Amino acid sequence: MAAECERRDGLHVMGDTTILEFVDAGGSPVPDGERGEIVVTHLWNYTMPLIRYRTGDQGVARRRACECGRGHPMLERVAGRNAEYFLRPDGGAAIPELFLGIIGRYEESGEIRKYQVIQDAIDRITVRAVLEPGATWPTDEIRDMIVSRIAEVMGAPCRVDFVIEDEIAPTPSGKHPFTISKVGRPPNSNVERPSNSEPEAKNE
Repeated sequence: MAAECERRDGLHVMGDTTILEFVDAGGSPVPDGERGEIVVTHLWNYTMPLIRYRTGDQGVARRRACECGRGHPMLERVAGRNAEYFLRPDGGAAIPELFLGIIGRYEESGEIRKYQVIQDAIDRITVRAVLEPGATWPTDEIRDMIVSRIAEVMGAPCRVDFVIEDEIAPTPSGKHPFTISKVGRPPNSNVERPSNSEPEAKNE
């Protein structure tokens, strides 16, 4: 759907055959420069048409054109794979985007370079983070806020451990999952979503 040119400065979207959109958890477009889930519409797939298909990948679009002169839309970078739902103590499930909202803001503000949230048990979560040079994240205030927000998302207090890493290795496929649950796959029938979310873009 997108590829580098000789400049190696971002990815050119194959705009003649593919439309890429970048959306938030509710299916609404995110601004250029902000990470969103990649939604694809393929214009030449007559056998199996894809219309606003949610790929599960995260990416960042950009408005600035490449210096090579090609006019295709640009993909700044692929930011990893949508990750796993967390099973809540009440039997429901918390969607990964909620944790991206809690922790991802610190990546966008330049305090952390990479992060991963792991559900080790039904009431225990580990936040792994690779810090930017000179960062002292998390402060006590940030730590308390994150613990409070995670308890809100999970519907009950949880033990939250913070682990600062030199690096977080990708999976064998090269993906970087933002959330990993070791508890098991929750049912899709009782998923906790933001109260102000819009309907999702559909898998067609």
